[in-house]
Amino acid sequence: MSEWPAPDQTAVYQPPKLPAESAEDERTGISLARARDGLPVDDRLVDEALENARREGPRTCMTAAEQQDVYDGHKRVELARGVLADAKEVFAGLEVCWLAGRRALRVRLTGELERYTRLLADAVGADRVVVEQARFTEAELESLHRKVREQSEELRSEGIMFVQTGPQMDAIGIAYHALDKERAQRILEERFGDFASLTYKGAARRGLRAHAFGSWMARDNELHVFYALGRNGERPGTCTGVETAEVVIVALTILDSLGPKRLLGGFTPSHATVKLASPLGTRVVIDNAHNRVRPQWTIAAASRPDPPQSGLIAPPRP
Repeated sequence: MSEWPAPDQTAVYQPPKLPAESAEDERTGISLARARDGLPVDDRLVDEALENARREGPRTCMTAAEQQDVYDGHKRVELARGVLADAKEVFAGLEVCWLAGRRALRVRLTGELERYTRLLADAVGADRVVVEQARFTEAELESLHRKVREQSEELRSEGIMFVQTGPQMDAIGIAYHALDKERAQRILEERFGDFASLTYKGAARRGLRAHAFGSWMARDNELHVFYALGRNGERPGTCTGVETAEVVIVALTILDSLGPKRLLGGFTPSHATVKLASPLGTRVVIDNAHNRVRPQWTIAAASRPDPPQSGLIAPPRP
């Protein structure tokens, strides 16, 4: 084999997936997700949701019956929209929600609540709809949102960078970055305080996060670790090592977005280097991100052979 891994050997750069969660961890995760979404949490429902997640995929925390209720809810949404077709002067929003463990609708209006409560109850059922008082109509919120977005470039020059903006309940949500939090908060409150919900997301849009590596190669007093760098704006970060007589623990980080980003697949084969006080010898290399022992790259390549992948960029040789 070559002294340096080829860029199409995925196993060299991507470590094996972490072991699956224990059943208790899965139950805890589903319980927390159900509580967050407003679903009832008890042993029977969590067991049913866990069984459904194992069958349908880990992204759901619902039981099969609840999932079917979600599918059936599309018809209720269309019925509600038909009732609200003439409510533009008072309409503030419609969203699906959970009500006593059943899929329901939340409708927000600035006026005529009694009338539309009655009409919606007749159309979708009184136990399937909640009508709430709103401060702004949907049209008013859209106008306020445009006002916020129109000032984004000016605010950027003031050191305030929007992460995300959009209508929320009776407010325009503004998530932002700024080096000077107090100053930014003051400026935004002066401009938008009457209708905005402000969320400070920190000083910068990017930050260092721990990143796993797949394998390594030692040469003299250098330890090279090989990792898969994403293709969604990620950039190399830092790589440090701590040595003992038995192991070398390597902490690799990358510079990554702290907010929303693209989700393009694939990766760029990459490497980082740690200078050791003495040659690695027989010491074990540990990936601090996952707290796992990683193999020498030839072992990783032999244990999990991969077909060539297009679009990969070869790392430079040291």
